[in-house]
Amino acid sequence: MHTIEAIGLHNERTSSEVAKRLSITVGTLTVAINNLVKKGYVERIRSKDDRRVVRLKLTNRGRLFYRVHQHFHKKMVEAALTDMNEAEKKAVVKGLKNLHEFLKGSYQ
Repeated sequence: MHTIEAIGLHNERTSSEVAKRLSITVGTLTVAINNLVKKGYVERIRSKDDRRVVRLKLTNRGRLFYRVHQHFHKKMVEAALTDMNEAEKKAVVKGLKNLHEFLKGSYQ
């Protein structure tokens, strides 16, 4: 799913761009992309200008999977915040922002 998110809903990206976004090697990404291509989630598109350049793009099935996963995350957050007052919600948001900053710093 992280690979599908890194490619993006309406984007075409090179393997190098996707690997960089995921902080993995291009070789590691290639294995994941091969599996996603077999499953029908991703397609490889050769550049018309330079046949050596290959871009990655989500198929219709890949975009559907992206949206379903996004919807799942939305429902999960809504469920987590159920029955919380505003102060509790603010505390959760603050904690998640702190965690996000920590993770961002750890991967850079």
